[in-house]
Amino acid sequence: MDPCYNQPSDIAIISMLTKNVDEAWVSIYDKYASMMYGIILNMTGNETLAGEILTDVFVKLRKGKLLSRVRAALCHTLVRHTHKLTFEYLKKRGLKPISTQSSNGDYPIISSLYFELATINEGGDYSDRSKEEILINIREEFNHFRNQTK
Repeated sequence: MDPCYNQPSDIAIISMLTKNVDEAWVSIYDKYASMMYGIILNMTGNETLAGEILTDVFVKLRKGKLLSRVRAALCHTLVRHTHKLTFEYLKKRGLKPISTQSSNGDYPIISSLYFELATINEGGDYSDRSKEEILINIREEFNHFRNQTK
């Protein structure tokens, strides 16, 4: 069964958020908390730490204005928010996400964009490559990855 069965649609949740309906937060938690926890657990490898970070992610989400700007891509926004805050949480404590610690280095640009939330422009700032070169390398990494999974 679909885990989102009987859950309000993202559009309905966003509508509730714009009307300051508290049920929206219950819906977000019910629909997305397990996914968000999974992301955090994959980055930390520690259930206790993942629980602490999930709480922090929701507190900051509730206090912030991020969701007031969301019009459609709720899931994508929550994934990015979860990655970003988990990465920041770990960085403040001098820890690295386990996903980057165990990376085999086959996809360094994609890993950087995924785990460090670097943008293509930031990638250019931290390397001697241009934005165009980074885009070419991303395509090459993606094509290599796609060919590996065939």
